[in-house]
Amino acid sequence: MSFQGRYEPILKIFGEILDAFTKKRISVKQLKYLSKIEENSGLLYYQLVDKLSVEQQIPKSTVRWNLKKLRDAGMIIAGDKNSKGVPVKLTEKGRITLLAIKAGQKNLSKNFCSKSLFNGECI
Repeated sequence: MSFQGRYEPILKIFGEILDAFTKKRISVKQLKYLSKIEENSGLLYYQLVDKLSVEQQIPKSTVRWNLKKLRDAGMIIAGDKNSKGVPVKLTEKGRITLLAIKAGQKNLSKNFCSKSLFNGECI
């Protein structure tokens, strides 16, 4: 079996992750939410929003906006107005992204420029 054939499912997921970074403009802050979602797995969407809002001392609307970006990028599953009662959890893409983040934690320091992910420029 060829390299590409053997690793095609993994390569597909990495392609989707790169697509999320470039087209969906996932920020470093949003990537850090993946860890919070993993820690609070099983909470319903509104419960997670409430908890993160209090923990981070930010408006609920800001938490919802960030979670929506992750849901739109396919990194999390969460209930919505059509499917209530679905606990928030990471998708396979979200889990792999989180593993990559944990492996490269030094790159997510305060000095890291997220713009470099997209066009190689930092301000």
